[in-house]
Amino acid sequence: MAQGLVVFFDDEAEAAIRALWRRLDDAGVPSLLGHANGRFPPHLTYAMAGTIPRGARTALREDLAQLWLPDLW
Repeated sequence: MAQGLVVFFDDEAEAAIRALWRRLDDAGVPSLLGHANGRFPPHLTYAMAGTIPRGARTALREDLAQLWLPDLW
């Protein structure tokens, strides 16, 4: 089973990202506006692997502390 650390945005940030995608699309620049028919919200995949070993989780926790995110483990 794959494991990942994915960060989703609040409603305000998601709306701003989608507005940017619309502007890009309107300008003829490929964007994620139509990706998967809008089923997936904007997000940041911070880490993805078959498994994330304890040592990597510790290193990720240290990185996340610098991003001002809560401890998700």
